[in-house]
Amino acid sequence: MNKVGKAVRKILKITDNDGLLQEGDKLYKVHHYDRKHNIIYHEVNPEEYDERIEELSEKIMACPGVDLSTVVKDALYDLPLGLLDKVEERLNVEIEEAKQSKTTPKVKTNTKNRGTCVDLYIGERFAVNFRE
Repeated sequence: MNKVGKAVRKILKITDNDGLLQEGDKLYKVHHYDRKHNIIYHEVNPEEYDERIEELSEKIMACPGVDLSTVVKDALYDLPLGLLDKVEERLNVEIEEAKQSKTTPKVKTNTKNRGTCVDLYIGERFAVNFRE
């Protein structure tokens, strides 16, 4: 409440299931949960945070025991069977078309904003969300 007793309204953008909040140019990341299960956020510098995540991910991926296919497999296990069928069919078509035209299959992953999701695109069209 402000001094005259009216509620103060703030608009926060939740970017990844409450783990990251954005208010204008300010970025807040969950630091920890206290004993009462309150979420404690700390403001982070977006550029420094992005750089930290990039460096850490590169270090992890460079370790010989890391197999990132486990992440993809885990995401595929989470898909309903009907969606799994569609992804498999579209991927098979894309791979076959690429073979016929002697090009590379157009299959890629895309992220939108600091850990919000990882989408799979097949043939330049959205196929499935691997991580929400």
